Amino acid sequence: MTVTAIIPAAGSGTRMGGEIPKSLLPLRGVPMIIHTLRCFDAARLVDEVIIATSQALLEQLPELLQAHGIRKVSAVVLGGQERQDSVRMGFEACDPDTCEIVAVHDAARPLVAPDEIDA
Repeated sequence: MTVTAIIPAAGSGTRMGGEIPKSLLPLRGVPMIIHTLRCFDAARLVDEVIIATSQALLEQLPELLQAHGIRKVSAVVLGGQERQDSVRMGFEACDPDTCEIVAVHDAARPLVAPDEIDA
């Protein structure tokens, strides 16, 4: 069984009044998206992660992933205007021959525990 996690990360953070995307806001000195991805990296049942993000973050992600040792990201795709559009773009990046279960979790929700993901 292959489990793919789609992480929508295309939000701009404008409702929060910020000038940088929510997923890049620092939490204990580390971008929020990295905290979220660490949880999915540590989840035993998640095989791969697909990130659907904005153009600005698309350019920064490879360096961030490498710098923080994130290993399960198999694809980074351009997200859409709305969260639902980003999730759809993530689904379209899934391999229909191998992907059996899909979990969706927002990049700006970093406090999920790996055992909760596995459950």
